[in-house]
Amino acid sequence: MSLEEDFDQIKTGVIKHMNDDHSDANLVYAKALAGLPDALSAEMTDLDRHGIALAVEMPGGVSEVRVDFLKPLTKAEDIRPALIKLLKYARERL
Repeated sequence: MSLEEDFDQIKTGVIKHMNDDHSDANLVYAKALAGLPDALSAEMTDLDRHGIALAVEMPGGVSEVRVDFLKPLTKAEDIRPALIKLLKYARERL
């Protein structure tokens, strides 16, 4: 199975988990790494081996943004550690 197929199999669950249990992390990604300090909330809409896509609620409406991982992932099992590293990196920039 290819890397893209591995990601496709698990990404729906990862996105749901991030939106249900870690919406605070999505907001940190938006504020610190997408350059949207006025963001009110953020929902993960997609992910691939290069990064994540977010729908960010702003005072004037919703912005769609992309945030890259610190380095591209080489296997699907790297998603969780990559999201944690990205969050730590983002928090250091707030």
